[in-house]
Formats: sequence, structure tokens, C-alpha cells
Amino acid sequence: MTNLTNELLHHKKLEGEIIAPKEREPLSPEDKERLELAVLGSNDGVWDWNLETNQVFFSDSWKSMLGFLEHEFPNNFDEWKKSLHPDDCERVLATLQAHFDGINPYYESEHRLRHKDGSYRWVISRGSLFRDALGKPYRIAGLNTEITSRKHSEQALRESQKQLQDIIDNSTAVIYVKDTEGKYTLINRRFETLFNITKEEIKGKTDYNLIDKEAADIVTANDQQVLKAGVEISREENVLYEDGLHTYVSLKFPLYDCVGFAYAVCGISTDITERKLAEEAVQKSENQLREKTNQLEQTLQKLQHTQGQLIQTEKMSSLGQLVAGVAHEVNNPVNFIYGNLVHANQYAQDLLNLLQLYAKHYPHPVPEIQDEIEIIDLEFLMEDLPKMLSSMKMGADRIRQIVLSLRNFSRLDEAEMKIVDIHEGLDSTLLILQNRLKEKAGHPAIQVIKEYGNLPSIDCYAGQMNQVFMNILNNAIDAVEASVVCCQSSSKELRTTDNRQPPTIWIQTEVLNAERVVIKIKDNGLGMTEDVKNRLFDPFFTTKPVGQGTGLGLSISYQIVIEKHGGVLKCFSEPEQGTEFWIEIPVRCSH
Repeated sequence: MTNLTNELLHHKKLEGEIIAPKEREPLSPEDKERLELAVLGSNDGVWDWNLETNQVFFSDSWKSMLGFLEHEFPNNFDEWKKSLHPDDCERVLATLQAHFDGINPYYESEHRLRHKDGSYRWVISRGSLFRDALGKPYRIAGLNTEITSRKHSEQALRESQKQLQDIIDNSTAVIYVKDTEGKYTLINRRFETLFNITKEEIKGKTDYNLIDKEAADIVTANDQQVLKAGVEISREENVLYEDGLHTYVSLKFPLYDCVGFAYAVCGISTDITERKLAEEAVQKSENQLREKTNQLEQTLQKLQHTQGQLIQTEKMSSLGQLVAGVAHEVNNPVNFIYGNLVHANQYAQDLLNLLQLYAKHYPHPVPEIQDEIEIIDLEFLMEDLPKMLSSMKMGADRIRQIVLSLRNFSRLDEAEMKIVDIHEGLDSTLLILQNRLKEKAGHPAIQVIKEYGNLPSIDCYAGQMNQVFMNILNNAIDAVEASVVCCQSSSKELRTTDNRQPPTIWIQTEVLNAERVVIKIKDNGLGMTEDVKNRLFDPFFTTKPVGQGTGLGLSISYQIVIEKHGGVLKCFSEPEQGTEFWIEIPVRCSH
């Protein structure tokens, strides 16, 4: 018999007054039956140890938990002790001894018992001593309940929690969980580093223990919004550190228990300070580029005004020199910028490729490099730098397009007849007139619908043809603007709604035959009477108020098309039906 058995059998220590012995009263038949039914219904295993006779009893269900039949497991203390897991034996016996010593009012232990197949099963064993009137223990009995599944679930939960902690600890974002009172219950390593606090120290603390009150009020309000609305939110939050103000994008969402109650807020905060600074730098650069572009467009508008004066006084040569000069002066620095952008983009790409090679061949850099990578947010930098260069290239492209349009329109370098693309001349003219086509106070935007055909290259005086397009398109814009004003006045006087088609100009090109092409420019303005149409190409004839036109535009256009190119220029128009100009020129001019 073991020492523990002997000690338990001879345990006689009493506390307090000695009570006279009393006869032990057996259970009544009703109580015994009630107890047996309760045990059978619970599937628990019953054990009973008579300390006076050292007889041990294990019920069938107790043995079946371990895979034994009734006769396969002896009813004695030593067999039970042998079945204990070696790592649990000392602890279980100490727990049992503590109950015998009166330290614990009852015996309860979670331990492992060896199964018949050699594996171990977890049980929770609960029992209590029976003492006589003198306090001497004479019997201990209790129940075993198998908890193997629960133990496995607890182990799986611990492993899952550790895995989750490992995952969030290796994230560069700041990750945390707070309960409904704002107290932190979980943080990751990045959080520990930023606030110089451990996972153990953070327990029970709130944002008011970590950051200033003003920032804490904002963060707390965001948390409460998540809990109240029950949905995720994304907010920018500012936190002041020793090195200055940092901006975070915080994604916050509620965590729910199994019954759907929101018990906590989880936050994932990413430091975007460097990105914000980069965005501000890009915005500043874009603003500067936009300002330069606006200045160029304003210069272009001034040139348009000057061009009108020069057309009326037949001084297109001076206009061409001015346009070409501006285009040349702008073109040189723009080409310098554009050319360097190509190299800058290549250099940046080479550096990014080099970084990728380093990352590929040295996936685990030294801590100093890894810290710097996280500080500068290398992943965002590698993603945003090409976008920044691309944005600058788009701005430079816009300036080059305007310069090219100026050069195409002036065509001073093409004073002689040359083979050109008529569509380029039309598009350049439209670009120069873009300001007149835009929406203005009291005037909706003018739509331009282009229906270009598959034209061959045309042998012509490109600069002079652009002058024709400018004159006719200017007149078309004047016509649709006058139509808008007229309709607005009529609607106001009659208190009706203007349901007319929006102001529109159509430009259509097509091949008439192998030798000639036609350009049609149509508007939906007020149109004109037959008398006006008959005098349209007369020099100095105009329907505009004094000071707004000289009547030379269409006359000059007529000379350019008819006399210089051997073409046809005619007009189709009726009152309230708009106007269409027909410009017909040969593919190869013989003039």
C-alpha cells in the first residue's frame, strides 16, 4: 500500500471541538434509487473508496470511459494510480491530499487517464470525503466526467490565438482591440513599439492614458460610432509623437459574440504620413504645372483675339510669326522637361527593379534596413513614384499638344503647298476655339460632333485652310450663341420652357470622288434669309453690330478656297433651320 494510502487511512487530525461518535446512517432506498438514476442519466463514472477496508469501486461507465469492460480494470487504488499520466500524477495526489487535510472543502482535479488503446483521455474528477462524528474520514466518493473534447478545443483555441498574435505581430500596421469601455484587450508588436508599452502593461488602459485628450476624444468618438452603427468605418486620425504629428488611416469594425452582441472594436491603423507629404508635394507640382498651363491657355486666348484683328486687316503673316515664336519659346523648355521625364522614369524604374532584386535575393535584411523600409513605407513609395512621374508626363503632354496646335495652325514653316492631314487642321482650330465652346454664364456649352471620313492626305496651303476653318467656325459659334439668347428671351416673355436641341456644331468630312474631298460645317443657329445668304461672301458685308465685325472673314475665306485652291465654297441656310457651309477642294491642287 502506498504512503498516501496509509496516510489517508490513518488520518486523525481534528480542528476544534471533538464530537462524540454517531452511528452512520445508510441512505434510504428512495435516496439510493434517486442517486443511481441521476448518475446513469449523466453518463458520468462513479468511483468510491472505502478508507477503512481500502476497497475501491469503479462503475461500469467509469471503466468504459477508458475503453475497459467491467472485468478488465481492477478495482484498486494502485491500478488507478498507474493509469494517471506521469505528468499529472504528483499534482493529482497533492490535490487529493489537500482535501484530506481540510485545505480544500472538496476534491476536484482535471487530469489524464490512460485508455485501453494506450492513449490518454482527459477527465474532471470531483469528490468529497465522508467523515464520522469525530471527523475521521472513512470514505471518499465522486464522479469522473470525460472532457477530452473540451481540452482539445481549448488547445486548438490557444493555438489559434497564438497564430493570430503571430500574424498581427508581423504586420506593419498598428492593430488593436478595445472593449466597449475603450479599454485595450489586445495589441500587436507595432503598437508596443510606437507607444513603448507591453501587452501586459496595456491591459485596462484607454486612449486617454496614451495620447492627448483632444486626440483621444476623436478616437473614442470613432470607436463609439462603430459600436452604435454596427458597421465598419474608415477615418483619418492624427497622433502626436516626439518626432511630430503622424496621420493614420484607421479601419475600425465591431467584433460580435455568438449571440450577435458587439463586445469590442478592432482597429487597423496604417501610418500614411509619408504618403500625405508626398501627395502634398505632388499636388504642389501639379498646381504649378496647372498654373503654367493656364497661363499658356490665357496666352492662347489673347492670340485668338489678336488673330481676329489680323484676319480682318489681312495681316496673318504677323500673327503666324507671333504664334510660331511663342510656340518655339515654349516648345524648347517643354521638350527639355519631357525628354528628362523619360530618363527620370527609366532611372526610377531601374532603381525599383534593383530594390526588387535586393528583396528577392536578400529577403531578410538586417533590422536597421527593415526599420527604414517600414519608416519610409517603401511599398507605397514603389507604387506611387511611377504614378507621380506619369502625372507629370501627362501635364507635359498637354503643353506639347497646345504648342503643336499653335504650330499646326500658323503653318509658317509650310508657306508653300504641302501634303497635310485636313483633320489635324480642324482639330487644331477647335482647340484654339475651345474657350468659346465652353459653358459660360447664361450660355450652355456648345457641342461639337465630328464625323470624319477616311480622307487621303491633301495638297494645299495648310495655314490658309486653317484660316478658312477659323472664320466659318467662329461664325457658327456666333450663330448658336445668338440662337440661345433669342430662345431664352422668348421663353421668358411667353413663360414657356425652351425644348430646343442644345447648341451644336457638326463637322463632317468625306471623299466626293477620287479627286475631291468636302468639309461640311453645320450649326443649329437661327439660320439666315435668302437675301443675307446671297450677299454672304461680299467684302465688308456683315450682320453683326458695329464694332463686332468687318465683313472680311468670309470674303477672305472665299478667295482662299476658290482662287487659291480651285475649290467650291457655298452656304445652305433657312431661317430657324441653322446653316451649313460646304468646303470642297481638290486632293491635288493645280494652282
